[in-house]
Amino acid sequence: KIMAAIDREFDVSEFDPVMAGVDPGGGGDDSVVTIRQGPMVQQFKKKTHDPDDLADWCAEILHEHDADVAFVDNIGLGWYLVGALQSREVNARKADARSTARDEEKFYNKRAEMYWEMCQDFINDCISIPNDDSLINCLGAIRFETVGAKYKMPDKKEIKRQLRKEHPEMSGFSPNESDSLALSKSRPDALFRKGTKRKTNTIDFSEVYLR
Repeated sequence: KIMAAIDREFDVSEFDPVMAGVDPGGGGDDSVVTIRQGPMVQQFKKKTHDPDDLADWCAEILHEHDADVAFVDNIGLGWYLVGALQSREVNARKADARSTARDEEKFYNKRAEMYWEMCQDFINDCISIPNDDSLINCLGAIRFETVGAKYKMPDKKEIKRQLRKEHPEMSGFSPNESDSLALSKSRPDALFRKGTKRKTNTIDFSEVYLR
């Protein structure tokens, strides 16, 4: 399913929102920005330890692709990045993988739910990914566990171990590519669909006089 998704062709609707996932790299890993419009996925990578350099780079990509929203892993370096992107006029939102899932009866935490939603796109043949060895290998290392009746994703340490086992050349690397793609599924696309903003009732206070 992963290999079949490489460079798959789709027609993208102009109403599909541009969703982004940002996974800041730490400890020498690449930082990864995923741009996804409907089923079409692009990824961009940069290695830097400078928070403002990272923020400038991310903001440039997000503005260039007119991202409607960017979900940022706010653990570690990401705690700073959310505010830095907002100050650069990006609709950046924190995405804490440790938080409670929308469907808390099915998923152990938000991380499991995001990954599950992403995996369904591969299962249903409705995603197109770039031909990137690191992304492909990270996706191939995904394993779900169960805790009681809930699905759980192994933590990064376990996925790193799996990557070392299956791909020794990737020793020491984090699954930032797959994390970034999963982050783009943090909230349903429909909430950000173009032309469907919720209308609210407003009052014109210019004609209101207080007594």
